[in-house]
Amino acid sequence: MTRSRNFKFAAIVVLAAALIIAAFVRVALVNQYATQTLVESYPEGTWVTYDGAYAGVASENTDGLSIRVDSASLVSPRQFIDSYASSQVNLTENVIGKYADITPATADTPSVLAVKISLRRSPINVDGQFSAIDWRIISLQSPSLSMQPDWDLWELADTHMIDQSAFSIQEGSEYATVVPFSIQSQGEYFDPSPLRTRLPLEQGDYEFIVTNSPVRKLITFATY
Repeated sequence: MTRSRNFKFAAIVVLAAALIIAAFVRVALVNQYATQTLVESYPEGTWVTYDGAYAGVASENTDGLSIRVDSASLVSPRQFIDSYASSQVNLTENVIGKYADITPATADTPSVLAVKISLRRSPINVDGQFSAIDWRIISLQSPSLSMQPDWDLWELADTHMIDQSAFSIQEGSEYATVVPFSIQSQGEYFDPSPLRTRLPLEQGDYEFIVTNSPVRKLITFATY
């Protein structure tokens, strides 16, 4: 009887070991043949062609589209408005109150990355779009911090961007604009205030995520 029990126990151990080995082999095979996203990194001042890669959805039709980061600077909301908004825009009269997230207390905080970009659309592209809503910039010093276009400020600097989460430019043309990026926090979870707070930023190295799939295309730049 003891011999029979030992045999059964040994058989169970062998079976369990075989199942564990099979699981490891399967994981290894999946990892070996899994699709790896290709990453391409470009420096500031370089034209980056989309070549069909996209930020959000494939329907963006990005063949023939290109983008270039020309320069970037760290500014406050007040500095951005003074430098890039039309002369008719007054921070106190037209912005504070209308854009509730820009308050006197935060107007002078360095919390905006003003990124000058150039966009190009070749004549072969019929209905392609730049999906600005999917653009992201991360700080290489703090990769967990991700910022996106600051729509309130961008609309003040470029009226073409009003209510435009994705946009096109004329075929065979180039277009230059200054895109403000910021990290906006809603505050405490149970805070009833509608105000958003732009988090302070620091000078340093940044990465502009242009596309995510099937190729992840990045543009590195600095604000020193």
